[in-house]
Amino acid sequence: MKRTFAAAAFAIAALASTAAQATAITANGQWNEFFFAGVGSSFDQGYTFTLTESAVLRVTDAYLSGDQFEVFNFGTSLGVTSLPTLGDDVQNDFDGAYLNPNFSHGEWTLSAGTYSITGTVLLSPYNSGAAALSLSPVPEADALVLSLSGLALIGLLARRRIGR
Repeated sequence: MKRTFAAAAFAIAALASTAAQATAITANGQWNEFFFAGVGSSFDQGYTFTLTESAVLRVTDAYLSGDQFEVFNFGTSLGVTSLPTLGDDVQNDFDGAYLNPNFSHGEWTLSAGTYSITGTVLLSPYNSGAAALSLSPVPEADALVLSLSGLALIGLLARRRIGR
């Protein structure tokens, strides 16, 4: 009986410590920095969220180029970030790193649902580092259609004026 209780307590403590390492994020486009300890290590934290609409998950290396990652959702691989080139330094400018082809980065469109994002370091010449991920909402199709309709109407009116 005591062993069963001890095993159950251990399992609950393990689950609680795993949950404590996850950071809840929202689809607001903000970069969320994470750290790692070199090749084969995991991100120092996981990220959990629930989407009611589609969103884009972006992951980028930062500071010094050269690190590459595999990104997972509930342990299933979403994919690998691009192959980096050594030598660039952008400090903590995550947008700059994401747009720089020398930095490893990846992008995945996620549908509505619950996610638990983690990652593993595939390449790291520095044996430690920092990177970031962001979650941005996907523009709704209705907004795109409305914008294109507005542009078409402006074009039609402009053509009509020129024809007078």
